[in-house]
Amino acid sequence: METRKPNKTQTKKPGPTTTTMEDVLAALHETKEERDVRIRKLFEFFDSSKLGSLDDTQIEKGLSLLRIPPKYKYARDLLRVCDENRDGRVDYEEFRRYMDAKELELYTIFKAIDVERNDDICREELSQALVKAGIEIEDKELASFMEHVDKDKNGTITFEEWRDFLLLHPHEATVENIYHHWERVCLIDIGEQPVIPDGISKHAQRSKLLLAGGLAGAVSRTATAPLDRLKVVLQVQRTKSGVVPTIKKIWREDKMLGFFRGNGLNVTKVAPESAIKFAAYEMLKPIIGGGGDGEIGTKGRLLAGGLAGAVAQTAIYPMDLVKTRLQTCVSELGKTPNLLKLTKEIWVQEGPRAFYKGLYPSLLGIIPYAGIDLAAYETLKDLSRTYIHHDTRYEPGPLVQLGCGMTSGALGASCVYPLQVVRTSQMSLKQCKTLRHVQQFHAKLITSGRISNGPNQNSVLTNILFALTSIATPSPPTATHALSTYATSLFNFITNPSTFCYNTIIRLYTLHAPSLSPHRFFVQMRRRSVPPDFHTFPFVFKACTKKNVTFTLTESLHCQALRFGLLSDLFTLNTLLRLYSSSIDIALKLLDETPQRDVVTYNVLIDGLVKAREVVKAREVFDSMPFRDLVTWNSLIAGYAQMNCCREAIRLFEEMIVNGFKPDNVAIVSTLSACARCGDLEKGRAIHDYVTRNRVFLDSYLATGLVDFYAKCGFIDTAMEVFSLCLDKTLFTWNAMITGLAMHGYGELTVDYFRGMVSSGIRPDGVSFISVLVGCSHAGFVDDAKKLFDQMGSLYDVDKEMKHYGCMADLLGRAGLIKEAAEMIEKMPREGGKREKLLAWSGLLGGCRIYGNMEVAERAAERVKELSPEDGGVYKVMVEMYANAERWEDVVKVREVMERDERVLYESFDEAFDGRWIVSKSGEYEGVWKHAKSEGHDDYGLLVSEKARKYGIVRELDEPLNLKDGTVVLQYEVRFQEGLECGGAYLKYLRPQEAGWTAEGFNSESPYSIMFGPDKCGATNKVHFILKHKNPKSGEYVEHHLKFPPSVPYDKLSHVYTAILKPDNEVRILVDGEEKKKANLLSGEDFEPALIPDKTIPDPEDKKPEDWDERAKIPDPSAVKPEDWDEDAPMEIEDEEAEKPEGWLDDEPEEVDDPEATKPEDWDDEEDGMWEAPKIDNPKCETAPGCGEWKRPMKKNPAYKGKWSAPMIDNPAYKGIWKPRDIPNPDYFELDRPDYEPIAAIGIEIWTMQDGILFDNILIAKDEKVAETYRQTTWKPKFDVEKEKQKAEEEAASSAGGLKSYQKVVFDLLNKVADISFLSAYKSKITELIEKAEEQPNLTIGVLVSIVVVFFSLFIKLIFGGKKAAATVEKKKPEVGESSKSEDETEKKEETAAPRKRQPRRDN
Repeated sequence: METRKPNKTQTKKPGPTTTTMEDVLAALHETKEERDVRIRKLFEFFDSSKLGSLDDTQIEKGLSLLRIPPKYKYARDLLRVCDENRDGRVDYEEFRRYMDAKELELYTIFKAIDVERNDDICREELSQALVKAGIEIEDKELASFMEHVDKDKNGTITFEEWRDFLLLHPHEATVENIYHHWERVCLIDIGEQPVIPDGISKHAQRSKLLLAGGLAGAVSRTATAPLDRLKVVLQVQRTKSGVVPTIKKIWREDKMLGFFRGNGLNVTKVAPESAIKFAAYEMLKPIIGGGGDGEIGTKGRLLAGGLAGAVAQTAIYPMDLVKTRLQTCVSELGKTPNLLKLTKEIWVQEGPRAFYKGLYPSLLGIIPYAGIDLAAYETLKDLSRTYIHHDTRYEPGPLVQLGCGMTSGALGASCVYPLQVVRTSQMSLKQCKTLRHVQQFHAKLITSGRISNGPNQNSVLTNILFALTSIATPSPPTATHALSTYATSLFNFITNPSTFCYNTIIRLYTLHAPSLSPHRFFVQMRRRSVPPDFHTFPFVFKACTKKNVTFTLTESLHCQALRFGLLSDLFTLNTLLRLYSSSIDIALKLLDETPQRDVVTYNVLIDGLVKAREVVKAREVFDSMPFRDLVTWNSLIAGYAQMNCCREAIRLFEEMIVNGFKPDNVAIVSTLSACARCGDLEKGRAIHDYVTRNRVFLDSYLATGLVDFYAKCGFIDTAMEVFSLCLDKTLFTWNAMITGLAMHGYGELTVDYFRGMVSSGIRPDGVSFISVLVGCSHAGFVDDAKKLFDQMGSLYDVDKEMKHYGCMADLLGRAGLIKEAAEMIEKMPREGGKREKLLAWSGLLGGCRIYGNMEVAERAAERVKELSPEDGGVYKVMVEMYANAERWEDVVKVREVMERDERVLYESFDEAFDGRWIVSKSGEYEGVWKHAKSEGHDDYGLLVSEKARKYGIVRELDEPLNLKDGTVVLQYEVRFQEGLECGGAYLKYLRPQEAGWTAEGFNSESPYSIMFGPDKCGATNKVHFILKHKNPKSGEYVEHHLKFPPSVPYDKLSHVYTAILKPDNEVRILVDGEEKKKANLLSGEDFEPALIPDKTIPDPEDKKPEDWDERAKIPDPSAVKPEDWDEDAPMEIEDEEAEKPEGWLDDEPEEVDDPEATKPEDWDDEEDGMWEAPKIDNPKCETAPGCGEWKRPMKKNPAYKGKWSAPMIDNPAYKGIWKPRDIPNPDYFELDRPDYEPIAAIGIEIWTMQDGILFDNILIAKDEKVAETYRQTTWKPKFDVEKEKQKAEEEAASSAGGLKSYQKVVFDLLNKVADISFLSAYKSKITELIEKAEEQPNLTIGVLVSIVVVFFSLFIKLIFGGKKAAATVEKKKPEVGESSKSEDETEKKEETAAPRKRQPRRDN
């Protein structure tokens, strides 16, 4: 095995913040309850004494029973990590928190290695992760690793196998740590082999060679055991410590015996190794020498020694591996494990091949060492014969041989020892787990002089920067800031950072500080012309997913990736697809444009489509896939099941089997769920038969699915049989069985199974208690239910939720304990859900109905109406109870309320709209409707999801609503979550359509009765109210628009729009419950055109007489221009008296090039044009009166009089303004009430440039109070929350200074003023000014002054000009542009007359 410094590659490892416990549960195919049971069982396994806590002895004993390899038996370390309060023991909560953190950590590194995102690790992925971490590993060693972890021997490692392998390892699970473990297991034994003693005869028996070599090795190893122990401790310890402190530490731990720990195994290992090496060397010498006298030369000795070392190392390698693991454990724990038990555990858990793990890299180190050692020894011995004894036949004595052996051993060890030094240095950096550790290592390098301004500085700083990506994410914000600051400082000290450096800093910010804009380093990278590579964009794209960036930035990064051709990398492409998963159309377009795809690409897209509830598009992508894997099938089957597309899920499961895929438990359980929902017993049984026929193991997950299926289909006996066959029942399995029994009314069995679950050691959860309480309710076990309810928190540590209170209230109500049930409901948590409270009060009302408790019934009915105004059933219950009690007056009152409270239609969108609302299939309506939550709330609505699209959707009423019968209220909520720039959000109330019309054919031509709602685009800003009325004479339908409608609120809050149609022809428009407009449907002043036409009209055949003069004033024909009137004189002349100011700099220009400006590195002269430096004011002109050529200023010409025109006089022929005579209108008719068309459906047919429009709570009622109740209960709470949030944001913005603190107040006031009726003629101008101010807040004061001027002008004209002035204003309105132009010209002339101002030009 070899290690190297990380090159320009990065480990694609997402940060810890991306992983949640829900992800872990999904990867394990495990529910929260099942996981709780598993952890509880593991804790109880260690706690064999049932003490409720663990010490190091119990942990050691449990690890031994689990046959954990010695490297993983860190009893003390595990105790230290789990023991948060440092009392020397670990209770269950501490153990549970360790398990939570450990599984999240393991899943994070699992996802980082699983680059194909198929929820398993293959051999290639593991090898790639090791290489990218700077580790190279042999294929056989890698295969052995895979074989050890891969329990089911299918060639891949699942997360469950990965978790089981490392769950009890207390150290951080990083690729580097896993490498350290395997490095220790396969530790290269360099520099510890004994010298071969000579004098052994070539003709000696091999048994003697083995015996002599073994004895010599045993003696030498025992003599050097203290040094060997000291070397191992120094190699593996993490802190900086010298030789003397280390010796003192060993002495303190075990006195003298500490220096001989493991010597027995060492001697046992060295003896056969030495003997085999001696024998092999002696036998290889004649072979290499060709059968001569054994003189083979230096090269031959090197070869023979290397091969002999390899043979010996291979023969005794199993013992060497056990020795290495034993010594490693000794150095870390201070206690020697049992040798035989350790060997047995390796054999049982890892197999025979485990004893040869790391053999190849070990040989790479031992061959050169042994070769150098043996060759040097032989050479030195020959030299002693030649130059000391002068006799080549002389055999050197023991002292000479000892000296030769010491010299050759030192030479061999020195040659290979740099490998150990480099490896130890890299290990110390990789072992840094916190920011403090890295900083300490950095300080050590500085103080030791290893960091200087030399060429090694960049390399060392890069390695330190890379080490920061592997440390744990700091939890406090201050620690995160410290980490980012330190990393930035390191990065700034690197001269000319490479692509690898930029990738590292971007990745580091993405992992630990995504809110601090990692993208700025990418921008800096591009400005410095550093090219990105295949690792750059995945990190940048991940940063986009962690921080809500603008869509423009995402598109810009996409373009950059395209420009550099990096989207050909599948990992980059898949990361980008995941980023675009919220914009399905863009993701699909990206897929169409990309020729290179793999199965992960499609799986990412299908996952995004399923999450967006776009199963139809997901199926289209599925069908277009050239190849699929198990994840593909599982994703789509689960998506169909979740979307209640049960038949499609079942058909897809069958198709999966036909295509040769063996379904796993995920696919089987998802299909069973679909069968249960649609009640398809036959298909479910067929799946069960498939499981039995193929001998699929009935684990707890599959058993839970089968029990749930049979229980929901009514076959509770079969469910009980399946339940009994499951051997590893989890909490979910028990809950499915208990719930099924409760659902079928088997109360006694429900309680029995609950008790059986508790007695089996499984702790119940909230679902368990809901089921058993329902069972007690059916069986009438009031006392048992009370006891269980009281024990929830005290005995089982389960929080009481709203649903539990509701079950108890229902049980008590059924038993006739009405007052006790009411008290139980009053104790319900105030922050509980509305639905649970409604069920509880409704159940209590049902109990009151049975037992006739009128007092509690009235209170319950009142609460039900508060929680659910649309619930009309409560009235029927109260009428029945009042009638039984002979309280007839109350019966009459309730019936009156019932008639008044009649609701025609209410749509809350709490459930998916599919089935009730029909999306238009007309080709022009491409917009996608989504069932989505309102931002910041748990309330769902109908969402406009895409920009620049047409949308069409319709819902038909059960029966048409006649608008002629009494009051009708139209109300709905809409929220512009992204603001509204251009688009509508109005509703069309459709009249009955022609025969053959279908909802799918709904379009803009579908006839309607009323159109109502907000619309804004450009100068248009109004709440529409349009009545489409049939002309009784012509039979044509005419649109009648409300005049001067109210404006649309411009914020991003939820707003409710209400239109009230009264029987007296009055219509009122309310916005957020406040009346904004009142009008009469038959008044011509309120609607355009009027419903009732004028009685008379101008005679179209009447013509104005030719001699009719409409001019009130005419030029005086007798006037003559004065002789001294000069029309050619200029308006301005030069001031001859002006003198050039002293100090005027004629030769200096007003502006000069900015000397500090530099041409950007990425400036392209061909694309961007020739670069010019930006202009700044000439600094020399700052103290001078002026610069450049001086010209005399202009002044007004006293002789200027302008163009002469004759004065105006009264026109003696003036007859006034001519108008045609009036005649009776032939189309005139009279109406008492509008002839409304009935409402048969509600349609939304809009075109909008904005997305994020959310419709909610659409109501048609016959009483204003009903609408008011809905406003208070559905809209008001949401609006208050949004308003508070907006207020907080405005206060935060106001603290930044400027006009922001009062701008909104000003805009709100101006919008209200614009709605004043007498200003309607100027509303468009005022609205336009307000919108400009909103877009450019710095213009607020100017706009405010402009509007004040408009108001003041109107006031003056109204006071002094009356109606005539108003008419003049109306007539002169088109001349505003000319007036502006004239003013601009005058302003320019005035500027010309004054001294010229220098305007700096800044092109850049």
